[in-house]
Amino acid sequence: MIQTTAQRYLLELLEQHPLLDLPADRIRAVTSDLDVLVQKLDLGLSERVPDLLSGLHSSLPPIAQQLLRDGRLVVGEIGAVSPNAHVTRLEEDQFVVVLHSGLFSFLYRIARPLASAVFRPMKDVGSGIDVPKLARIIAEIFWWLQRTGDSFGPEYEIALEQKHLANLLAMSAERFLLAHELGHVLFAIGAMSEVGLAEQLDDSMEEHFADVIGLDLNLRACLVKRGDSDPMWLMLAYAGAELALQIWSVMERIGLDFVDGVHPPAPQRIAMLRDSLRAWCKTDNTFETIATAAKVFEHVFNDVSQIIARPGDHGATFETEADSLIGEFEHLLDRCSKEHVPDYATFYSEAPELLSRGYPESVINRVFFSVVDRFKEATSQGPEDWTDKVQGIKRFSQFKLLFGLIDHMPEPAKSVYGTALDHIRD
Repeated sequence: MIQTTAQRYLLELLEQHPLLDLPADRIRAVTSDLDVLVQKLDLGLSERVPDLLSGLHSSLPPIAQQLLRDGRLVVGEIGAVSPNAHVTRLEEDQFVVVLHSGLFSFLYRIARPLASAVFRPMKDVGSGIDVPKLARIIAEIFWWLQRTGDSFGPEYEIALEQKHLANLLAMSAERFLLAHELGHVLFAIGAMSEVGLAEQLDDSMEEHFADVIGLDLNLRACLVKRGDSDPMWLMLAYAGAELALQIWSVMERIGLDFVDGVHPPAPQRIAMLRDSLRAWCKTDNTFETIATAAKVFEHVFNDVSQIIARPGDHGATFETEADSLIGEFEHLLDRCSKEHVPDYATFYSEAPELLSRGYPESVINRVFFSVVDRFKEATSQGPEDWTDKVQGIKRFSQFKLLFGLIDHMPEPAKSVYGTALDHIRD
């Protein structure tokens, strides 16, 4: 069978960025965490995006469905860690919509603390994050992405039910982004009249067009799968759309490209989405119910923006956390150096976990330099000057633990730690 230009283009992208296969133990961990059938993940990561597309397919106008059948419009996922989604227009009006594998990872990373704070579990399951702490956690996740290019973040309390909701929320956000890119295709082929928007939007409002199409396809996909008897599903579907735009906005603010091109301000895009939702709902009460979670997210992201814009305002909190973290780190170092042979296994397992909670760079800096400075002072004497041989051996064990730690650290903590070690050598 002869491949279309679009199909060949996607295969070339996959050759450059192949999808990773999950090992069996990781598959079991993911299925437990996200409440997904093992058989579904066994199909491979390449099946996840087609699953998203199949849910949207029946809502697409006939011309888009025909493009998909002809192979002139193809949708796929590539193994790139950056959270991104984009569409490429090729010759002869062929299109390739691409989602990066890092997209869902990052959406889920943000959705987890949101679910922990907003969707409270049942009694005796766990309380979740307090809302004032939520914005700081999310801001730190963006900081890790900015420094490392990967999804990373702090630990916090989260119940299994909240993980399931986070998964649904992240899937909804990703489905909206996929539908948004399909909206760009519809705009490019002049299909505005087929979706009833020819009189509302012109060429200068392509992003708004794609947003409205993305929302419409996402809500209709939800109705087809879940019906309208439980508004929670529509609430998650709509919250996913606004969440995607909020993430877009923060990433652009810190200089990270989420998608290609220049976009209208997030508040403007969200206002248009809400106008579209209001027109879609039969009553004001339905609108308020569906928009409930999204409005909570809006307040959270306003706080996130303030933290990113003025991190100094949170200095007191960071100082307190630094003091606590220094104490925990030194206690772990002491515990693992009590024997003649240091407890490397425990230290190299627990220390990276301790420092991987998503602390801001200023906190990590203070921890490392404080610990290293004290260690440097304590080891300023050579073995011939030791008055307490036991303590001298212990300090030497700590020296070995600290120097070997760098091989077990994640970025950006690894780079900060390397600078602190250079301070010892100086």
